[in-house]
Amino acid sequence: MCGIAGIWSKSAISRDAASLMEEMTQRQVHRGPDTGGTIQMENVCLGHRRLSIIDLDSRSNQPLKDLSGNYYLIFNGEIYNYLELKNELISKYDLRFSTTSDSEVLLYGLKHEGEEFIQKLNGFFAFAFYDSVKNEILLARDRYGIKPLYYSDQGNHFLFASELKSVIKGVKNIRIDKKSLFNYLQLSYIPAPNTIVEGVKKLKPGHFIKINADEFNINQYYNIRLPERYTPQVPLADFRRKLNDSVEIRLRADVPVGTFLSGGLDSSIITLLASQKKEGISSFSVGF
Repeated sequence: MCGIAGIWSKSAISRDAASLMEEMTQRQVHRGPDTGGTIQMENVCLGHRRLSIIDLDSRSNQPLKDLSGNYYLIFNGEIYNYLELKNELISKYDLRFSTTSDSEVLLYGLKHEGEEFIQKLNGFFAFAFYDSVKNEILLARDRYGIKPLYYSDQGNHFLFASELKSVIKGVKNIRIDKKSLFNYLQLSYIPAPNTIVEGVKKLKPGHFIKINADEFNINQYYNIRLPERYTPQVPLADFRRKLNDSVEIRLRADVPVGTFLSGGLDSSIITLLASQKKEGISSFSVGF
């Protein structure tokens, strides 16, 4: 788990905004205890707290920029198929990577293919990609919303972060959203895009936001489409293959990997498959 935070402005970033960026990032130290960093440019400030999973070297610390210095990324999550995407990018664009991280693969994929690259991602993520040439920022959240992303449009500037408490640091006149409060009491959660705070939203799963001086657009890039005549029967061999592939690709890490073992059928199968593919798997059970 990592934490991201950012401010995008239609005009030049003020000294107060840069100070706010530091506070927004600092509020997420628990998400990324290993290291943190911020960067300030003319129209944008970006902050990141890192929990190192892939490529533990400091060269993969974020915010991450490309060799030209025109494109920047802050990223929370993992791209499971980053090795396959890396080979594809090398083949198509003759790229040379300076790290072994999934973050750099995401950076160059977005640089060369824009939002179309999001369709290729197998993983869970929330990220912000900044194009300083166009003064444009792209925010995206994974297909099922595993990783959080909150935002607030404050008119002249736009705030976003992995946690609500970071975003509201830059919101004036904080008020409870009464409709969201009603939903919470009724459902025990607040459906996206709303939050408990007026003027602060959650980006919906499977969506991305593109912001520049002329537009603010929210687009959906993924939706579950069931066939017209849905039949739940799936060949056992096909199901076993998909489950094996799913577990194997999630074991890619440069740190120890473990499983949560509840004692149920699903977690037991996942733990079994993981232990067959990688030595030293630790399992954790919690009772209450």
